[in-house]
Amino acid sequence: GSTGRPKGIVNSQRNLLQRVAQSINAAHINAEDRFLTLASLCTIVGVRDTLTALLAGAGVHLIDPQRAGAREIVNVIRAEAITILFAFPALLRSVIPHGGERAGDDNAALRLVRIGGDTILWSDIDLLRGWLAPEAAIQSIFAATEAPMMQWFVDDSCRTDEARIPIGYPLPGNRLALIDEYGCNTPPGEVGELIVES
Repeated sequence: GSTGRPKGIVNSQRNLLQRVAQSINAAHINAEDRFLTLASLCTIVGVRDTLTALLAGAGVHLIDPQRAGAREIVNVIRAEAITILFAFPALLRSVIPHGGERAGDDNAALRLVRIGGDTILWSDIDLLRGWLAPEAAIQSIFAATEAPMMQWFVDDSCRTDEARIPIGYPLPGNRLALIDEYGCNTPPGEVGELIVES
C-alpha cells in the first residue's frame, strides 16, 4: 500500500458484486470474452477480473507474469485468443515490445486493455495504440482496494502537455471529495485526503 506496509482489507460480497457488475456493464463483457489478468489473486484487481469473467460466462486465464516472462505472456494472448487484458503500466512496458510492432497475430483478438494500479503516462497509451488494432479500446482504472473510484476509456480528447493521463471520471454511485484536516473541501492544487462514498 501507499504506507509501504502490507495491510489486509476486508471487502464485502456487496462491494465485490458492485465492482463486477460495473466491470461487465462498462465493457459489455459476455461469454465470448477471454480474460488474461496479470494481477495476483491476492489483489482486488485479480479477484475482480476472475469473478467478472466467471459471472459473465467468459473464460479466464491466470498466469504468474514473473515466472512466465514477457514472451510467454504474448504467447498466451495469441494462443488463447485473449480479448480482455489487465496489466499494470510497468508490466505492459516490458511486454509490448515483445508483441511486435503492430497489431497482428500476437494480439489480433484483443478488444480491450485495462490499465491501472500505478501512474499511467501518455507514452504508455501511445505504446498501446501502436500495438493494438485501431478498433481496440484502452480503459484506465483508478481505484483503491476499499472502493472502485474512477475510470475512462482513453482517447486523445483529454491530451495535454502533462506526462500523466487524467485519472478519469467517478463511477456511477460514487461520490468523491478531497478534504483538508478540518473536513473542508480543499482548493484546487492543494493536498488533501480523498474520501469515497459508494
